[in-house]
Amino acid sequence: MACTYKYKGVNYSAKEFSDLMSEKNRDIRKEVEIAKSLIPNVPIKMINSLIGIPGGFAQGAFYDNMVIVSTKAAKGTAFHEAFHAVSQMYLTESQLNNLYEEAKKEFGDLSRLELEEELAEGFKQFMEDRGTVQLSPLIKRFYDLIQNLLNVFRSNKGKIFNKIRDGKY
Repeated sequence: MACTYKYKGVNYSAKEFSDLMSEKNRDIRKEVEIAKSLIPNVPIKMINSLIGIPGGFAQGAFYDNMVIVSTKAAKGTAFHEAFHAVSQMYLTESQLNNLYEEAKKEFGDLSRLELEEELAEGFKQFMEDRGTVQLSPLIKRFYDLIQNLLNVFRSNKGKIFNKIRDGKY
């Protein structure tokens, strides 16, 4: 029996999937380097194949306190997995509960695992929309001051996304 891959709800042959990933595989190495700067205390490993998981294959995974990203991964995979690393390694149970309660208002009554996935996808989109911040030290201090003032009005999700992007975990 031929191996098939499911991606975004569509089944592909091995060749079709490989072609699709090649098209989507812009510079994943640069993305991984950015992710490393966001979560400097979490090892990030790249591998040249998809990642075997129960029930199939994945483009990225957070496992054993390490992020693993395939060189065949779609854009944003490293950021998606970086969110999992922060939520599972750095957030307290209270912070997670607050975050999931907030996420339920946005995504509906999903399981914690489903909410975690929605949030990870949200962080991936956040990074693709806003990117990383590269500022001089003086401007960075001013930026941090403004961010701290704005955090009073941000949602838990917004605060956490900004802290990850700013490399504060």
